[in-house]
Amino acid sequence: MKPVVRIRPSVKAFIIHAGKILVVKEKVIDDGLEKIIHDVPGGGIEPGESSHDALLREVIEEVGLTIEVQHPVGNWDFVLHKPKESIRIVCSGYQCALIGKPTTNITKNPAQYEDIIEVLWLTKEEILQSTEILRNPDMRKALERVVV
Repeated sequence: MKPVVRIRPSVKAFIIHAGKILVVKEKVIDDGLEKIIHDVPGGGIEPGESSHDALLREVIEEVGLTIEVQHPVGNWDFVLHKPKESIRIVCSGYQCALIGKPTTNITKNPAQYEDIIEVLWLTKEEILQSTEILRNPDMRKALERVVV
């Protein structure tokens, strides 16, 4: 296993609409293997970009939705093993509200090592019961703070 060579601050959106939370199903490359994972939309903060602006940009890029960022709900981290390096991803989660219709577009995601293949709207209870979505105990704590 490659040592962690850098830390990447990132943001994640718990997007609320009609009593449900948006979850993405995506193909990722981790440790040289293609995996299918569930997650909430979000991604890395670019140099000079605020967390708020990064979250708005990432959600538009990944699922084509416009959101209102409401408040932070927690932090968690994990290590992503890419082909040439391992990166510690440090996530800040935010509760967000959907602005407009819940019509998603997953065809424009520019990320090199991930490919969103499905968007799901799930209840908080469905997500809390899933070990596939909540792979990190601190992500679970963040979700528990989300008010639906």
